[in-house]
Amino acid sequence: MKMRETNRMKKVFVLGLSLTLCFAINALAEEQQSAKTQVPEQATEKVEKAAEAPTKPFVMMPYYSLSFAEGSYYVAKGPGSVIINNSLTNDLGLIMRLFNSHTLLFFYQLKYTGPGVKKQEGKDFQEKAMDHFLFAQYQFKINDELSVKAKYNYLTEYYRAGTNEPWEDGTFNFTRPGVDLRVESKYFGVKVVPVFQMGDMTFPNYIELKKTTTTVTESLEGMQDQAYMQLGAIVEYAPVKVTLNYDNQAYKKKTITDVTTGVETATKQVDNQVSLNVFSQIAAGEYFEFTPSVDMKFKTSNGTYVHLPSTSGPGSTPQPPVVIANGNDYNQYSVGMGIKWKITPNNEISLSPDYVMKQYTTRPPKDAKGNLVLTDKQYTNILQATLGYMVRWNPASQWFFYYVYQQNSSNVQQERSVLYNYTTHFAGMKFQFTY
Repeated sequence: MKMRETNRMKKVFVLGLSLTLCFAINALAEEQQSAKTQVPEQATEKVEKAAEAPTKPFVMMPYYSLSFAEGSYYVAKGPGSVIINNSLTNDLGLIMRLFNSHTLLFFYQLKYTGPGVKKQEGKDFQEKAMDHFLFAQYQFKINDELSVKAKYNYLTEYYRAGTNEPWEDGTFNFTRPGVDLRVESKYFGVKVVPVFQMGDMTFPNYIELKKTTTTVTESLEGMQDQAYMQLGAIVEYAPVKVTLNYDNQAYKKKTITDVTTGVETATKQVDNQVSLNVFSQIAAGEYFEFTPSVDMKFKTSNGTYVHLPSTSGPGSTPQPPVVIANGNDYNQYSVGMGIKWKITPNNEISLSPDYVMKQYTTRPPKDAKGNLVLTDKQYTNILQATLGYMVRWNPASQWFFYYVYQQNSSNVQQERSVLYNYTTHFAGMKFQFTY
């Protein structure tokens, strides 16, 4: 469970807002976008596995999955707060197999995440998101060892960050069409899958305030629009799976700030990320299963991090901005160990501790007054542990009950718009039905 931070970003579009908040909001927006360029793999894995199951040469099979989760989390920071959150997901699919070698998949997912159907206004409002995701895939099986998959996917997200935002006018609504091409080969027990993805992200309602050193001069549209591309490879040799990806995000309008003058340049921002994931699924006898994993991400960007020093009070003279070159670059390392105990064929207990370390390479942290500590580099560490219990009613339906503990620690001391040091407790349940 991760707390989304974009609900604090909407205020950037109110004229007259201080430049300090403008720069902070833009930095948060950049960190949110890389995750949005990824196709929801978990949403497609089940239907693709169902399509690979052996069956007759000519077949047409429907696919349906319903998932409902509800829980509440308590943020132990200051006075603390308790928030109830729901998630409802509906998957519809159609599998068509022709002549054993040709398979067509059609898939649609509707997902809602938010506080529930109760109307909320004012201080009780919580952010809400509604996703429409669909894809069409063609698979050609050349032989038992080699196959090709070509996929077109389209994602639309409606996101409400405030009470006065209708769904269609959400500031952070976006569309993301894309294509995915994979070649799967398996020889001598080793499965190798080269992956190529590309597409566009468009934010039709996003407006960003153009900034100078001291004033807001005009509003600009399309500053988060971008083209993305991914090159990767998946290698599996039981029980180990290794995934290596290179991601590129090229912004269409967003430019970087000159380090010396603090003025926007004509150079477009480009983000690059290399990620490596090693995952293993190890059965220990009949009742236990272990899933260790290691994940590494290395992000580089020509984007700059702009910081406006704090002023002494109303009427004081604004200080010139501090521009940090490559201020969005970071290295992130995470390790995890999933443990599953199969009590009976229909009952399981799981425990999954994870630890994440994120270290910026050039960006300094802020002290409690909002000033940069130039002798240090910003970091964030996250400790998370998930305890779950699963009950399988029948082959099609399951109940999950889980508790999540998360502790965030960072050397960033100023937390006016985003929390960096806090503890969260989350408890919830989830029902899933798949046909």
